[in-house]
Amino acid sequence: MKKNNKIETNEEINKSKYAKYILFLPFLIPIALFIGSFGIDNDFWFTINQGRYVLSNGFPTTVINVIHDLPFVYQSSGSGVLFYLIYNYLGNAGIMILTLGLLELITYFYYKLCLTVSKNNYRSIMLTTLFMLIFLLYTFPRPHLFTVLNLVVILYLLERYVRENNYKLLIPIPFIYLLQVYMHGMYYVPLLVFITPYLLNSFKYKFNFLNQGPVNYNKKPLFITYLISLLVGFLNPYTYKMYTYGFSSYGNITMKENINELSSLNFSTFFGKICILLMIVIFLLFIINRKKKVPLRYYLLALGTAVLAIDAYKSFYLFLACSLFSIAYFYREEKEIVINKKAKIITSIIILVIATTVLCTTKVLTPPQHDPATYLVENNKIESPKVYTSFEDGSYFEYMGFNCYVDPRAEVFIKKNNKKEDILKENFDMQHGLINVSDFLSKYDFDYLVVRIDNDSIYTYLKTEKETNFNKIYEDKKYQIWEKK
Repeated sequence: MKKNNKIETNEEINKSKYAKYILFLPFLIPIALFIGSFGIDNDFWFTINQGRYVLSNGFPTTVINVIHDLPFVYQSSGSGVLFYLIYNYLGNAGIMILTLGLLELITYFYYKLCLTVSKNNYRSIMLTTLFMLIFLLYTFPRPHLFTVLNLVVILYLLERYVRENNYKLLIPIPFIYLLQVYMHGMYYVPLLVFITPYLLNSFKYKFNFLNQGPVNYNKKPLFITYLISLLVGFLNPYTYKMYTYGFSSYGNITMKENINELSSLNFSTFFGKICILLMIVIFLLFIINRKKKVPLRYYLLALGTAVLAIDAYKSFYLFLACSLFSIAYFYREEKEIVINKKAKIITSIIILVIATTVLCTTKVLTPPQHDPATYLVENNKIESPKVYTSFEDGSYFEYMGFNCYVDPRAEVFIKKNNKKEDILKENFDMQHGLINVSDFLSKYDFDYLVVRIDNDSIYTYLKTEKETNFNKIYEDKKYQIWEKK
């Protein structure tokens, strides 16, 4: 058969027909999230609370809605404002639409990234599907969704530049980094580092263990892009503090020991086993294919992000993003097989119909703290009361207008950042019985105590002590509220 003066083999014809059935596979995975497990986590509430504050008061320099006077660098002002405006006007449905839209964009650009490297639609689809299946575990509405999207787009533009040597492909990159500064500033520097493997790869090397392929792209535009991207990072209200704040948050022992997503990768959990086994398989593929003239940048990206992944669970998606598309290079094709327009139209219609159906039938998501927080709003008679809440619950009570002891912004409460006191360690020490509860309550003189019935040491103290300085004023299946006498 001839088409556009090109002879198609039977295999190509079959692939073209098969394409319309598998093209939409990775794009349907984000929709599965909304059918199965979409939720709003505790971090969402301090994100939109800070966004609301920025709209009314500008950028804060001290932590808002806590009982402590602590310095603060707000690293997600753009995300906070965007999430707040959407939630304020469109509610849960708006947040779902935004999250789904970001996931579909990540899926699309990751697929294009793999396709740029491999020139093979089917392998690109399979690698994208694997990436999205695991990335779904990280898809709460948080600022990191913008970080992943920015990373994937930057890698896509860099890979195209390497192949086409067209400097115009680099022009959007500094603007993406400027967006990153405001959407999730803590990750601006780590994201900037991802250009480094491409800079190093622009030079010719000779290693015994590495059979590097040819280098055919111009160094100068890449170095200029890197320099401009470095300079735009200072276009923020906190200038250099945005980056020193992020570095001083890294590697805190209290955070790693008590917050699951910050703990090191290990075999103790099922997810940990999956992650480690995947890393082993991926590095075995690198070793097996090392004679295929694999560019240096792919080794550097995989090794660098592997270190991050081993250090913390939350960074495993960075390793996946940078290693899976590298694998696409091992099995690349000389010619790209183009999926026909009909298949793309069918895919778009299917995604639109399913997404609309899911969004229209999804129930309202009410956080577990809603009822006790609403009760306290309606019954509080104290101006600016000091409220004790657990680490997990603080952000929602702060969103409801109270000043709390602690919240999930863990880095705010470590001494290395606030220069005053290690409040995070104090909180976990108290929960683990290393600090006397009575002394703790005397120190802060709380007006209200919001305690979880299942896992709060203050609940145990109030339950067992015959004489306390608090009266119980609210109780449900999960929470109690105690008021100072």
